Amino acid sequence: MAEELFEVIDESGKVLCLKPRGEVHAKGLLHKGVYIALFDGSGRIFMQRRAACKDIMPLRWDFSAAGHLKPGESYAEAAARELKEELGVGGKNFEKLAEVRFRYNYGNAVDNEANWLFKCGFDGEIKIGRGEVAEGKFVPLKKVLAEIGEKPEKFVPWAKCLKKPLEKFI
Repeated sequence: MAEELFEVIDESGKVLCLKPRGEVHAKGLLHKGVYIALFDGSGRIFMQRRAACKDIMPLRWDFSAAGHLKPGESYAEAAARELKEELGVGGKNFEKLAEVRFRYNYGNAVDNEANWLFKCGFDGEIKIGRGEVAEGKFVPLKKVLAEIGEKPEKFVPWAKCLKKPLEKFI
């Protein structure tokens, strides 16, 4: 199977070229990502624990769903695709909450992303994608945000960047 290709972008978001995932992370090249905060009718957020097989931050807690954009894909299209792949949810009514940049080093790799964070409501059955997610649960947002501050080692490091745009929903 061919390695996934990412669009490498400049600071303004203009696509410069396509590069393989491994090269993008090895060189810390700026690329696009998306995050989805899935809320139930009670205002709880779905949190997922990343699968053990993930190459970056396995078994850490992360927000509902996330991923990189495919070449030519919009942020909203990527959000819908990732939600379906990871949680089996056909999301609708995505609300863009924020644009968030982060850069984190992981051993010999650097994840340098320009992300959009979306909020999406959902009441139904979650069907966790076993290749992506180890487990998941709906949790009160206030509890999640407090725990990110108190026990950051349990979460992906970029959870701190996504915390601020979500605080308005407490």
